[in-house]
Amino acid sequence: MTNKHNPLALQPGWAIYLRTSDAGIQNTKNLQERQRHTLERTLLQHSPLPVIETYADVESGLTPNRPEYQQLLHDAQLGKFSHIAVASPDRFGRDPLKTVQRYHELADLGISVQFAESPESSYSLPPSTPTSHKEQANDQEA
Repeated sequence: MTNKHNPLALQPGWAIYLRTSDAGIQNTKNLQERQRHTLERTLLQHSPLPVIETYADVESGLTPNRPEYQQLLHDAQLGKFSHIAVASPDRFGRDPLKTVQRYHELADLGISVQFAESPESSYSLPPSTPTSHKEQANDQEA
């Protein structure tokens, strides 16, 4: 997923990722609205950045090939947003090792992943002015 050889400028803004498990087990719409409300209250209302896109899956977090999750990762590689807002790490994925690995891949792209409900286990980078990957590489060399 890392795109270190083709630096892109990130579009400043948020991607929201919502996930609920099997629709037959949960009231999907209400649970996703609760996730959205939590994100708006804890992360988005204090941010000057716009919400660019919302991605929502109704699948198990153990399934890495969730359609909207894969679209989120694809759009991240294209630099379509600078921040991702997720209610909690388990909404991003149920496998902690894969969640951390994905976080690092997104961080390599310069994207901040922020979890609203679990700040003590958040893998977020501090919100900042997004820069291109090339600018970040120059900062690391200095």
